Amino acid sequence: MSECRLDEICNIYDCPHYTAENEGKGYALIRTPNVGRGRLIMSDVHRVSFENYKKRNARATPECGDLIFAREAPAGNIAVIQNGEAVCLGQRTVLLKPNPKIVNAYYLAYNILTPWQQRRLLAPSAGSIVSHVNLKDIKAFTLTLPTIEQQKIIAQVLCALDDKIELNRRLNDNLEAMAQALYDYWFMQFDFPDENGKPYKTSGGRMVWNEMLKREIPEGWTCVTIQEMADVIGGSTPYTQDPDNFSKVNGSGIPWITPKDLSKSTDFYIAKGEVSITEKGRKVASLTYLPPGSILFSSRAPIGYVAIAADYVTTNQEFKSLAPLESESTPYLFFLMKSMVSYFEQAAGITTFKEVSGSQVKAAKIVRPPVSVLQKFFEITEPIMNRRKATETEVKALTKHRDFLLPLLMNGQVQVRPQGVLNYRLIAD
Repeated sequence: MSECRLDEICNIYDCPHYTAENEGKGYALIRTPNVGRGRLIMSDVHRVSFENYKKRNARATPECGDLIFAREAPAGNIAVIQNGEAVCLGQRTVLLKPNPKIVNAYYLAYNILTPWQQRRLLAPSAGSIVSHVNLKDIKAFTLTLPTIEQQKIIAQVLCALDDKIELNRRLNDNLEAMAQALYDYWFMQFDFPDENGKPYKTSGGRMVWNEMLKREIPEGWTCVTIQEMADVIGGSTPYTQDPDNFSKVNGSGIPWITPKDLSKSTDFYIAKGEVSITEKGRKVASLTYLPPGSILFSSRAPIGYVAIAADYVTTNQEFKSLAPLESESTPYLFFLMKSMVSYFEQAAGITTFKEVSGSQVKAAKIVRPPVSVLQKFFEITEPIMNRRKATETEVKALTKHRDFLLPLLMNGQVQVRPQGVLNYRLIAD
């Protein structure tokens, strides 16, 4: 094991200190939200022209095997550039070019992401409104390295877990695209299968004007309010000054969901939040259990997070959730609420803190398809939704396993044999 400074094992380059506008096409601009924990997040990337790409890479060009470090928002994240498209640095990022003879890029990323290294990195900004890391502190940051062979073996174990996590996430993206396309095709374009199995509207199915909706809908379909298809249930917060209202044991208690819990992932399903409450807290706050299959819809801070309850849950007051009156309508109502986010944002009006009331959600007018169409949609989407739910569960388990192994591998409590078999070795305190 040898101790070294980061600038002794990497060439380090700061980003350009000016904003790059999103030009919509061209080369990927890596901003801090695109810097994940070990991997780049390319799902919402801004793009720049070749001219701006060259300007932003005047100091150094990011290449495969280099690392990008986020100095702010979120501070401390670091990701390895893998094989793929060319990228350039956005603001508040730093490029690290590791010496491959001394340090493995993936090992370096995982080392920096360990809890104790993150605490060391962010310690200088403790107490600040926004966590940040200065360039000089990045360069002077010290870490202890095993041999390059040991680094590669440890990185392979953690990379294998991350590869599987990434594969599952891509699968989830495809499952979402399939279900969303089906919803759009059936309920936005009205090309659901008619009695002959042909697309209804395209095949000349009769459309009739609905005065309440101010548009045409298929014959036999009706206009209803949301409360005619689901019970709309709000949430609340138990008195926070009484610790007996909240579970003290991690993983126990009654699931209690806040918008913050939904902001951390794009999962369809959620079974518990960061905080749980006790039975006393539930009673004090007069909280109603939302049954599995309920649609959680954040009505404030911000409007529009949508998820499905995977178990019995409760929520805080920033939700107006839907408990479907018929379980078969859950997939339809889930995608319907996702499609109505803009509508509810407009309904909230122009205020500093936009909020949709329970009465607004209840009274919102929607199209109700016939039971036969809802049932058919449920039958087709149920396997897709179940596969998505199972894959999300597996991602959580793999992530938990990776995060458990990460510090143990880094501090030597777990050793990896060349064959890949884990050999646990107890280290005395």
